[in-house]
Amino acid sequence: PKLINGLRTFNNSLISPMLVNIERVEVLKGPVSVLYGNADPGGTINLVTKKPLSQHAAEIEAIAGTWNNIRIQGDATGPMNKQKNLLYRMNAGYSDNKSFRKPFFAKAFQIAPSFSFVPNERLKLNLDLSISHTNTVVDRGQPGFENDYSLQSTTASLMVTQPGDALKETNIATILSLSYRLGKHISFNSAFLNYVTYQRLAEHGAKNYITEDSVYLYYTRRNINAVTNNLSNYLSFQLKTGQVHHDIITGFDFIKSAVDLNNFQGELADKFGEGSGIVGTFSLKNPAYIKRPVDTYTPEEEDKENAIEADEYTTKGIYVQEQLGYKKWKFIGSLRAEFYHGTGDEEFKQTALMPRLGIVYQASPLINLYATYSKGFDPFEVSATLQIFNEPFKPIYSNMFEAGVKADFF
Repeated sequence: PKLINGLRTFNNSLISPMLVNIERVEVLKGPVSVLYGNADPGGTINLVTKKPLSQHAAEIEAIAGTWNNIRIQGDATGPMNKQKNLLYRMNAGYSDNKSFRKPFFAKAFQIAPSFSFVPNERLKLNLDLSISHTNTVVDRGQPGFENDYSLQSTTASLMVTQPGDALKETNIATILSLSYRLGKHISFNSAFLNYVTYQRLAEHGAKNYITEDSVYLYYTRRNINAVTNNLSNYLSFQLKTGQVHHDIITGFDFIKSAVDLNNFQGELADKFGEGSGIVGTFSLKNPAYIKRPVDTYTPEEEDKENAIEADEYTTKGIYVQEQLGYKKWKFIGSLRAEFYHGTGDEEFKQTALMPRLGIVYQASPLINLYATYSKGFDPFEVSATLQIFNEPFKPIYSNMFEAGVKADFF
């Protein structure tokens, strides 16, 4: 899943965002459920946004490349008053990309203002806004001949995308965050994210092979309206007892996500048979890109037995984490309780306890020895497609053990 400033967003995007307002990208390896709730076992990505600065600065960047690629983006920041306690930052960009994969194109823009209010050293308020839109097509990769695993069996530019196919996606993000220092060693942080996604997809794709160098085509038209709200609150303590340093975090978070899904699977029943899900044919050897009669496609008859279309979930979590530092040693221990509730055709609830343990020893200024264990939790949650189950769905629990040596010589 993708996070913005540690807050969860809708995770069924098919585009590559522009990221004009992103300061850095953090890759968090392995289960990270203790601090961020339900997450994939492999890890997650956290995007950290740019913040307003107290000094005036501005830049504009223009890039042009092969296949008529164009990208223009600007960044301006500074104070909005003489006291310099009200700050702004404006990031905006536009891109027009094409590719050696000839049917591919992508046009996108993003506007992302940010404002900070810092009345004193103890309090900071920040408002991040972003609206982005992308008009493109879905690139499912280079298809090859049946039972031929050579990458050279077809040209690298080959796509099954047909004229009229499109993916249009708009994302609107609003983040309000607060940081308040309660004392010398205690601080409180709170953040709220509202993330809205509008996705309109129409695409042809390869269904199955007719011959070794030709395929049947399917057609999908899908509209998604998704709203995700995420609230995160935590207290941070920095303490010291003797020679032992304590960094303690305890918090509560709440996530609610709802998806309104309209999905159409087309077919030409009079030509390929009812229930075939086929709308045409396509030659991989001699590709021809022609306008398809999408207005004549009829809905495919599907077996909907045991189908569950999840359209909303909420999850709440409470957690505590302590990191101890003693001379060359560091120890970390944490525990999270997650309470998940999903609704759709059926209602389901899942609860999980997720511990994390770790130890680090600094063998030298450049070399660290470490060992860690963490448990993850990934429940059945909102999906952008119809899902068919032969048995009751089950959450995914993951356990990661890791030990090794980290060295920094540069």
